[in-house]
Parts: sequence; C-alpha cells; structure tokens
Amino acid sequence: CPDLGHYPKSGLNPLDAIKKLEGKIIGIHLKDIAEYNNTKIQDVPVGTGVIDFPAIFDELKRQDFRGNINIERDTKEKPNNLSSVKQTVNYYREILKL
Repeated sequence: CPDLGHYPKSGLNPLDAIKKLEGKIIGIHLKDIAEYNNTKIQDVPVGTGVIDFPAIFDELKRQDFRGNINIERDTKEKPNNLSSVKQTVNYYREILKL
C-alpha cells in the first residue's frame, strides 16, 4: 500500500516506485508533498505539490490496478481536514474525467 507522499520525502520518484511495485499494489495512499528530500515537510493537498498524479493514474491504469485509493492528510487543519479531502476528490475526478 504505497503512501505516495512519503517517497518524495526520501528523494524517491513515486512514479518509479509504482512501476517497480507492479503486481504487488493492493491499495494506494493518495497524498502530495511540497518538495523532495525533506523528511520534516508536511503534506499539501493532492495536486498542489510535486507528485505527477496524471502520470501516476496512467500507470495504475496500465497496471489494471483495482485496489483501494485512500485519501490521506497528515497535516491537521482547523476545524478538520474535510475541505482538503473534498478538494482531493474534485481533483481526482477532474484528472480522470469522472
């Protein structure tokens, strides 16, 4: 269950990681991050950071991925994270033309 936001923190390209994990992915943690190589940085709303989500979604489609996609935010927003979760859902639908 790759957590896409953790790969850039460690300097890894999430797309490369997804490709290497082909056939082994049962779920995805959908999270974005603002920069590479910074383990202390907080996540940002999906689609506003460094991860190339259109390429990620294309690769998952190529792999015929049928697992769960979990929206995740580590950053705590006030009063809650609902607005950024909605933003992620809207971004996901826009990118996939749903």
